[in-house]
Amino acid sequence: MGRNFYRLVHTVFKPIFGFCYLNPAKGLENLPEDGAFVLCANHLSGLDPICIAARLPQKIDLAFLAKKELFENRFLKLLIDALGAIPVDRGGADIAAIRASMQALKDGKCLLIFPQGTRSKDNTPTPMLSGASMIALRGGVPVIPCYIDGPYKMFRRIDIRFGKAIDFSDFGRKCDAATLEEATRRIEAAVWGLKDA
Repeated sequence: MGRNFYRLVHTVFKPIFGFCYLNPAKGLENLPEDGAFVLCANHLSGLDPICIAARLPQKIDLAFLAKKELFENRFLKLLIDALGAIPVDRGGADIAAIRASMQALKDGKCLLIFPQGTRSKDNTPTPMLSGASMIALRGGVPVIPCYIDGPYKMFRRIDIRFGKAIDFSDFGRKCDAATLEEATRRIEAAVWGLKDA
């Protein structure tokens, strides 16, 4: 079902979103050609995952973290399940979501995470949480920053920019508190650094 949904995104939603919302994406050359990676983006709207999916190359298999409350609506659950959503409880450490995220990376997927944890509708930079850092370091995969330049308004063009992989090579596979704090700081700097790119 997931791959069929991607085909739908690319054959139907992509031109629709392109006409109504999206400029051509910038920095697509920074995306890994194969293999798993974590994509960290700022968060403006519930439409963010669909817009990002519409701008990713079709060969990239997407999964993303979404708050568990979204799965309470049956129609929305069907839609985001097809898009590869992983439910997460934002109230604490969600072991099931972490395991599902690690499995998505093992399966070679792009795991989209919004490290702010919630939307910032006016795109004000807010502190990012360390979950994305922990998953990426444990998974040993590249982290690609992504910046969405809103707001979402009809015929108001939105830019999506992908940056170069963030360098975590000096961390090895460490995952202690100090390492997570520094890794999260680098993600913040990389994502917000794309604002004027």
